[in-house]
Amino acid sequence: MNVSFTVESVNSYIAWDFSLVQGKMNMDVGFSVEFTNSSGEKTLILPHRRYESDQGNFCTCMVGNYKLIWDNSYSTFFKKVLRYKVDCIPPVVEPLQSVTEAGG
Repeated sequence: MNVSFTVESVNSYIAWDFSLVQGKMNMDVGFSVEFTNSSGEKTLILPHRRYESDQGNFCTCMVGNYKLIWDNSYSTFFKKVLRYKVDCIPPVVEPLQSVTEAGG
């Protein structure tokens, strides 16, 4: 399973919070984050690792497609239920003051 975001501004934040809510054995799931630029080149942002739960975020330094990937392929006999929340938050841009306001 994966969730993708197209980020149009650097300094956006991508945040996640996930946990497994059901499962018998091997109560973990693989998770990674990758970036794909406009040329199709992929860069691993967060390497694949197995987690029971995790929350985190990072500030983007490139525009393009970010993909959060959950992988349970190593556990072929046990289904799991994943609860997750993901967000892509654009950067806060301060309004510019006009010259007359700044000069007073």
